[in-house]
This record gives sequence, C-alpha cells and structure tokens, in this order.
Amino acid sequence: TDVYYRNLARLLSRRTWLYTEMIVDKTLIYKEKEGKSLDRYLHFPEPQHPVVLQLGGNSPPQLEAAVKLALSYEYDEINLNCGCPSPRVSGKGCFGAALMKDPPSVRAIVEGMSRSSPVPVTIKCRLGVDDNDTYPELVEFVRQTSENLPIDHFIMHARKAFLQGLSPAQNRDVPPLKYDWVFKLSEDFPHLKFSLNGGVKTLDEAKDLLERRGERGGRIHGVMIGRAAYKTPWHTLADADRAIFGEAENPCTSRRQLLRDYCELCDSQLERQSKSWSCEPKQVVRKMAKPLLGLFYAEPGTNKWKRTIEEMLHKGSPASVTEVVERSMEHIPAEILDASPQAKYVTRTETDSEGNRKRVFSV
Repeated sequence: TDVYYRNLARLLSRRTWLYTEMIVDKTLIYKEKEGKSLDRYLHFPEPQHPVVLQLGGNSPPQLEAAVKLALSYEYDEINLNCGCPSPRVSGKGCFGAALMKDPPSVRAIVEGMSRSSPVPVTIKCRLGVDDNDTYPELVEFVRQTSENLPIDHFIMHARKAFLQGLSPAQNRDVPPLKYDWVFKLSEDFPHLKFSLNGGVKTLDEAKDLLERRGERGGRIHGVMIGRAAYKTPWHTLADADRAIFGEAENPCTSRRQLLRDYCELCDSQLERQSKSWSCEPKQVVRKMAKPLLGLFYAEPGTNKWKRTIEEMLHKGSPASVTEVVERSMEHIPAEILDASPQAKYVTRTETDSEGNRKRVFSV
C-alpha cells in the first residue's frame, strides 16, 4: 500500500481509511540523521486523507522519535504494528507480532507515541502468538495496553500468529480465523473500538460483518481489507462509498474514468517523485503502474492487459503512466471499461455457426 496504490484507492473511495505500509522507526531516524529527506517514506498528496501511518519497532524512545519526525506530514492516525509475523520483523527485529508476548513494553511504546502525537494512536495485532493464544491472555493484552491510556481502537487480525514453523504467507491462511473473539472483545470492552481484519475479500462480506452482532449484542467498529483490496482494487473498493457508507453514488463511475484520472494524477506527480526517489522518471512510472495490474481481475482481456503493462515496464522506457495505460487499454472491451461499480457480469460459452466455441460475457 505505497503512495501510488493509495492514489488509486482514493480515486475509488473517498470514505475508506487508507494505511501506509509498515515503516520501521529506525529507518526514519537514520535517514533524518543522514540529512536525507523523509518524503520518500512519508509524503502523500493532500487528497489521500484520511491516511494512517503504520510504524514498526520495539523501542519506546525510538518510536516516539519516529512519531515526532512524521508530525509535519499530518497523518490522521498513527498505528503500531503488533501483528507482523515475518522472521525479519518478529524474529531478528523482535517487533511486530513478537510484541504481543510483552504487553508492558507495548504499553510503554504507545504511551510515548501518544504523548507526542496530536492524532489518535491505535494498535494492530493478532489474537495471540505461539503458545500465548488463549482468550484470557488476549483480554489481558488489550487491558494492559489501553487501561488509563488514550488508546481506544484495536485492529484485530482474527487469527493467531506462529513466529516459527510458518512463513508469512502461511500465517495469513493456516491459523484458523476466530471472528467471534473480536465480537467478544467488543462486549468485554464496550468503551473501546475493535475493527476486524483477516479473510475478508469482498464488500458483501464486510457489510455482513458490520451488521452482525455478538452473543451479547456486541458490534465491531470497522473491517480492514488487505490483500484483496490490493489485488482486486475495483471489485473491492469501487462500490464501497455507496454500499458501506451509504453515499448516494460512488466517486468513480467507471474504470475508463478511473484510468483517466489516475494517469492525470500520476503524470502530474512524476517529477516530484523522481526527485524523492533520486531516480529516472521511467523507474517511477513502473511503481505507479504496478497497482493497475489487478484492475480487470478475472475479466475478458485481463491477461493481455497485464502482459502489455509488464512488457512495457520491463522491456520499454515509457515516459508516462498515460503511455502505458493507453497501449494496454486496447485489450479491454468497451463494455468492461464503461461498466459501473455495481455492474454484475454474466459469462457463458457459446458455439458459433462454424462450430467454434467462445466465451461470451454481458454486463
């Protein structure tokens, strides 16, 4: 979820909250000491608001220092990552999901972050880690990290994490989901907000969870959609403002409009981003075009769309995102480009007069 993906996501939805990738506190501190600009890590365009800065680390002073370095960028919220199970993070780095084993340290961290942050500080975590995986232990973690502190929102990845034995990818799928635990937390801590993350791939699933109630009437505050929103941005986000937030209409009426607006935005930022990354414009074009690969997921023309983009990015030297998109759009049927966010697709196989079978779709 880099700045380029967030540009695309914000064009699709004005109401959803967007999160940065996890940025390690030491990265910001070391770059600042070297006298280098932090724009590469922290700058984002004004229209992206609301945006949450997610930080990683395990040192209260360093995380507080990172918060101070980010102040001028005016994020809407600061989030502490206590859920990443990557060996580089939770193993060698001893932060991310590993922090769940040490609630007092997490408390000290968020206390310092809150002291220096004018915006809310939140925690993203798992339901447990390794053998620390009982519901009472989870309750104790929430209690210790929020009691008498201005921490009132937890984003819960609704499964435990294994710090050894599973890869990061397996940690996203193998441990079973326990949505009921998140609803139970909302009942045991009615003064706190809990958002649910993990396994949610569609707006319909998100809406069902937001409308669901726990055994004692508890409700969750929100739903976080991660990889599905990145891999299939149109299908996941395009109808969010209408379907989830009750707006009369969505900001983006079609993917033709989306691509036009995205190209215009990216090309206007190309010079600034090239300076931030200290690289040639064509290298930034590659980063900007990457979020578009899944825009036509499972639809006619998607393979040629992706192949054309990848060939242009890796074998050519496109001068703008517009150049990449205009060439690739040739493979997408007009009916798909102009379909609304609410459009449903019907596909079937037909045989023509010469006996050739072909896939036919309608919107």
